[in-house]
Amino acid sequence: MNEITTIIVYSFFSGITVFFGGLISRSCERLREGILKEEFIHATVAFGGGILIAAVALVLTPPAIAELNLWWLGIIFLSGGFFFFI
Repeated sequence: MNEITTIIVYSFFSGITVFFGGLISRSCERLREGILKEEFIHATVAFGGGILIAAVALVLTPPAIAELNLWWLGIIFLSGGFFFFI
């Protein structure tokens, strides 16, 4: 597979997740108000948050380790999480 085809395939698979998210959201609208709907929404948000944390930890942290002291990296990583929480 050449480089352009690889880029197109990866872009398609990363973009199709938006469509699937829309389908899941659409089905969530049909749920009755109550504990099941709230738990489904909480689980979806928690899963998305976990994916984002994993992306930061696996993609952005290794280059930062090469550039920063481990203590500074930990402080910056935790303060970013704290400010995101706020």
